[in-house]
Amino acid sequence: MRLRLATQWILLATAALIGVGAAGCDVTRKRGDAAVVDFSQFAELPGLRASHNAELQAELARIVDERATPTMLMEYRATNSGHRSVPRPRLSDEENAATELARLFDSIERKAVRSRLDRTYPPGQFTFDADSKVILREMLKQYSPQLAKFREAIARPACDLNWQHTQGVNANIACVDNIRAGIRLELLTIAELLDENKLEAAIKPLEFAFRAIGFLANEPHLIPRQEGARARGEALQVVQAMAQHPAARKSLHAQLYGLISQQLAAWPPDRRAWIGERAEGLHTYELVRNGHLLSILDEVELVKLRESKDFKATISRIRETIDDDELFYLITMRHIIDECDRPYYERSTRLATLRPKIEKMSDESKYPFVAIHALLKEFEKQQQLQAKDRALCEAWALVLAMASSQPLPNLPVNPLTGTPYRLLQQKDRAVVADTLPAAEDKPIIVPIRNEE
Repeated sequence: MRLRLATQWILLATAALIGVGAAGCDVTRKRGDAAVVDFSQFAELPGLRASHNAELQAELARIVDERATPTMLMEYRATNSGHRSVPRPRLSDEENAATELARLFDSIERKAVRSRLDRTYPPGQFTFDADSKVILREMLKQYSPQLAKFREAIARPACDLNWQHTQGVNANIACVDNIRAGIRLELLTIAELLDENKLEAAIKPLEFAFRAIGFLANEPHLIPRQEGARARGEALQVVQAMAQHPAARKSLHAQLYGLISQQLAAWPPDRRAWIGERAEGLHTYELVRNGHLLSILDEVELVKLRESKDFKATISRIRETIDDDELFYLITMRHIIDECDRPYYERSTRLATLRPKIEKMSDESKYPFVAIHALLKEFEKQQQLQAKDRALCEAWALVLAMASSQPLPNLPVNPLTGTPYRLLQQKDRAVVADTLPAAEDKPIIVPIRNEE
């Protein structure tokens, strides 16, 4: 929920300058040729375990019983119910898609390709002008070896990113970046195929993209879950371009419907990502206890704190009230995670009561600074992103089912709004509306053309 990339660099720089915590112990180790900072010593939560706060210890006991501490999440995986994790299956390197995906681009290539994709990829509809198409072709030619490796990796039986819960905010996100780049390259290949009216050939790269999105969304942490949601939004723009293409027919609509149905059938529970987020929060409190408060704040919060009149007093108060701060965070996260069992339209109303309570605490002596300014800043937006992701996918399933004359999936209520989708089926088109809130909603329209 924080700006992870900026935070990681600040954290690395701070550790290099001042060491970790009061003990100043050596936390660097080698990973390949690069020196990185190892924060796994905090994954056992030594500061939390030493606390004499009985309520805080009760929260820790609950998390231990769920097998959801940072260390435990490396050995266990949350189930669909999410109430108690189960042993994590071990994949061989040959089985695991992440093995190859992690090395798809090295650090320099990764930054370059992501920057180029951000500049080239259309922000709205999946359309390109003549100049963009030239750049697109050059990119696809340059990165064709990586795209081939991406497809080989995605075809493997399973994917476990082995998210580094024991590293907290310093977890390596290279594999997530690589997958996002691979997905976009797959989608960009479809632009060329649509220009050539090769719609059938476009199904395979879309299938690869959706499979990779599933890998991201299934990982128990908010970062890959959010990236998966954003990638799925881009993939649905491609679905729109294909479904509305002049050469599209019912048979293509049926294939697209099949791909989206697979996404819905394999949808991971929302709580899974938030359990991973809470583990990172636990790790973050250990960092704060060991002198890294400034390192875990984003730039905006860091500037605010440094410019405050009582900067030193605030730092002292945060240290003195860290147990109460963490207790507030864990109780709030337990509430957020439990609410994930409800549809978003129900939980959002209940979660909305949290923000006023948080704002009223600003004058209290035990104001939970870390929870509010570092860990719970945007939980409403993240919850809504998950719900929009699901609603858009359901809406496309409905419109494609209508367009391909298939039975409608049983999706009577929009999980985002709590109201039914509005459906219109005519001889020459299928329409779904009321997918997003009124200010954002645009009807999804798919023309219906008979097979020729």
